Amino acid sequence: MFIHITTTNLMEQFMGEYAMILAHKLVEPKYFEIAKKVGKKFKILDNSFYELGYALPTDELVRWADKIDATHIVAPDGSLINCAEISASGYKTIFVPTNVTQFIQALNDPSVDMIGLSEEHFTRRYDPFIRYDVLNIVSSQTVINKPIHILGVTDTIMEIALLSKFAKHIHSMDSSYPFWAGKYDVNINEVVSRSKLNLPLIDWDESVILNDTSYMNICYTDQLWDEFITRRKDVKSC
Repeated sequence: MFIHITTTNLMEQFMGEYAMILAHKLVEPKYFEIAKKVGKKFKILDNSFYELGYALPTDELVRWADKIDATHIVAPDGSLINCAEISASGYKTIFVPTNVTQFIQALNDPSVDMIGLSEEHFTRRYDPFIRYDVLNIVSSQTVINKPIHILGVTDTIMEIALLSKFAKHIHSMDSSYPFWAGKYDVNINEVVSRSKLNLPLIDWDESVILNDTSYMNICYTDQLWDEFITRRKDVKSC
């Protein structure tokens, strides 16, 4: 599934039974109440590394997961030890590798249920080819035997197209980009590269109203995802 990250007032409309919850925002009563409602089938509790510049500690993540009935927890980036702690607490784990070596180690670690592939730790940050390149390297060295969640797609059109080669391994993706670009009237079907947009950082202003461009971006991304998952049947090997 493709999970759209929006402002709090639009979460229920666009997350539904599949949700990505930002741990650092759970201190906000309105966000917390909605976080409990959404994601009945699949609910990731993210460690908020991207938003805070550091990951929330494991014990705090587990406490929040208990309160919102999360199904999966994104462990602090690069820590297999934290994955083991989360797994022991009864939650499915998402491990975020910071390099190719960690990625391969995680594929053989029983405490890791899913790989969360972020671009935050790689040198070519915001390059739509970086995750494609990482998956090519990993798949050339070992068998990818665990599902992958793509954390924070930053160039929706380009990455979905590129990663179709690995469609059978990719369980889900998330992004705030279709919504956020639309706020500034940027149609992602017309502009390919995020680097050309120079959009302001997300401020999560709750007064944001869903405009036509955001809605079209979200619908278009969902259409791309629907086409993407058909590749799971078409792709024979990676």
